[in-house]
Amino acid sequence: MTGIAGLTVRKDNRLLLHRRALDSGICHHIVVFLHGFLLKLTQVPYLRGVVGMTYCGWIAFLGIGLALASSLVVHGDDKLRKLAAEAYQAGHIETGHLHLNQVIAQNPSDMEIALETLEEILKQSRRSDAKLRAEQPNVPFSENPAAERAARELCSLEKIGVVSANHQSIKHAASILLDHHLYHRRLFEAQELIDRYARENSHDLYWRILQVRIYHRLNSAQTRPLFDDLKKEMD
Repeated sequence: MTGIAGLTVRKDNRLLLHRRALDSGICHHIVVFLHGFLLKLTQVPYLRGVVGMTYCGWIAFLGIGLALASSLVVHGDDKLRKLAAEAYQAGHIETGHLHLNQVIAQNPSDMEIALETLEEILKQSRRSDAKLRAEQPNVPFSENPAAERAARELCSLEKIGVVSANHQSIKHAASILLDHHLYHRRLFEAQELIDRYARENSHDLYWRILQVRIYHRLNSAQTRPLFDDLKKEMD
């Protein structure tokens, strides 16, 4: 059952990311279609003057409209980021996450904004957890839904090639997601995730060491062979 749930979540993440990319593609195709349509009409003799004026007007209107829309989005993003920073500073972590998630929602096709915003959510979540553990060192592992969601989306961005697995935020995200899987006893998902990272990034000892640690936590018989292979390479 957990395997099916995991596949469903991964499918939903892929659909979300592809939907963001499609939004941008659809807008591009609409602009190209209108451009070609009006250009064709200018070739009709008795429509050339009228359509030519319409074409020029449409291009000017489109340029102004896009510039204004872009300006509004940028200003909106800046305001939301400022509100998020103020919320984090005041210790209102969930409110800060809410503002940053709005930034992502306003830029559904911008992978760069999604990446940097998710990194900030993850960073603030980890900072909040670290503060809690410093104040209460004996507190057991507790779920952090915002961190888990951000980690899952970051790992999805890595999987489709938007960001490298060598990026520090991906290493943090994978660690959080692995802890989440182990906490919920989703052992297959945890093993599948770390095996993929270790296999695709075998040159990076970080993933190999993390793989040994995860297998140890899984009480797997493969822990010792993995450890021995890693030790040989490091000697």
